[in-house]
Amino acid sequence: MKETPPKWMRLVKLHRLFNSCSQGYRAAELSRLLGLSERSIERDIAELKDPPYDLPLQRDGWTWRLDRTQSIPLPPITLTREQAAALFIGARLLSQHSGRIGSLAEKAIGKLAQALPVEMGIMLEQVTTSLPQTKEGLIAQEIFSILVMGWIDRHKVICVHQTLGGKVTHYHLAPYTFEPAAIGHAIYVRGQCDEDPPAQLRTLKLDRIRQATLTETQFEYISPQQVNQSLADAWRIWGSSEPPVEIRLRFSKHVSERVKETIWHLNQQIQDLADGGCEWCALVSEPKEMLPWIRGWGAECEVIAPLELRSSLIRETRHLARLYQLKAVEEKTTLPDQKVDAVEDEVTRLKKTFNDFFGG
Repeated sequence: MKETPPKWMRLVKLHRLFNSCSQGYRAAELSRLLGLSERSIERDIAELKDPPYDLPLQRDGWTWRLDRTQSIPLPPITLTREQAAALFIGARLLSQHSGRIGSLAEKAIGKLAQALPVEMGIMLEQVTTSLPQTKEGLIAQEIFSILVMGWIDRHKVICVHQTLGGKVTHYHLAPYTFEPAAIGHAIYVRGQCDEDPPAQLRTLKLDRIRQATLTETQFEYISPQQVNQSLADAWRIWGSSEPPVEIRLRFSKHVSERVKETIWHLNQQIQDLADGGCEWCALVSEPKEMLPWIRGWGAECEVIAPLELRSSLIRETRHLARLYQLKAVEEKTTLPDQKVDAVEDEVTRLKKTFNDFFGG
């Protein structure tokens, strides 16, 4: 006689089945899948609707399905200590970069802290701080929730997106994934828009989405390999339909070891120099995205190529010298045949660089 699985195991299996199928199941189908009587299935479904599971299950004729308009708890998981430690590190990072969805992050971290070993849990709870709940934060959480529903249930979302320059655009977005960016403490959603050419993914910053509306239009996911490939040459978030650009940076001996101990980009190559410094090289799809990182190294990093990126840093350096009222010093070597722009043109270009990076 076949042994009946424990109740907790049956409930977990049911939870996972409902979570993975938006069309739902009839009790007879679940009976065949789990090898239980329909009466047992009905009892288990009733239990899943009550605490602590709180699954928003609803019946439509003979079919049971999750109400996708409500918040749906995920099935329970088990972790090894090493896996828990990896999530602990990720949660600490999330607490620093969650922005306007900070309260959602806090709740998630709180639940994770309860499940982790005592020492990890206590330390993790201490890094969460109660962020003030603002009107903007509530709107951001609602938009994030709608995007997540579209992502999981494969429904397109109409996004009203506004750039820093004030331009407002409506996108019919099929959300494929979310990407965090350490610089700017921002979160981006990536996907295919009806307004864009096929296979060209768009990246939208969550903080610049003013409104999101879930539609009934479903979409098919592209493969994870395609999504990852679209960012294979990106520095962090920005992809490009153009071939990647070779970036060459020269680091001084004072930071050379620090540069070499970290993998900054998957295709990076580093060559030691005679003076103790190093030359760092990589193919990157959009060099402007690297500017904040390059600036962070200050005078310990010199841009060798491409010319456009080097020119941008030279203009910024001159502008900084004027800003801090430093005596101008002519460089011994300048770019060949390069015209020095007027002060007004330099300021205009700096503003354009700023808007190109932060306004997309």
